[in-house]
Amino acid sequence: MSVSPACPAGRIVRRRARYAAGRLRWHPYWGSVPSVPAARSELRQMVRARGAVQAA
Repeated sequence: MSVSPACPAGRIVRRRARYAAGRLRWHPYWGSVPSVPAARSELRQMVRARGAVQAA
């Protein structure tokens, strides 16, 4: 049984996709934002604290 050569274009696309996924995963932004719900509640607390300071 002979094996036909694999399509190099598909291999290149997969390699580029894995490279892009790795760059996104290890980008500093994702290391600084722990989770969306926690960041949202922290932002809410900061806004409330700033509002209390401005109101005083």
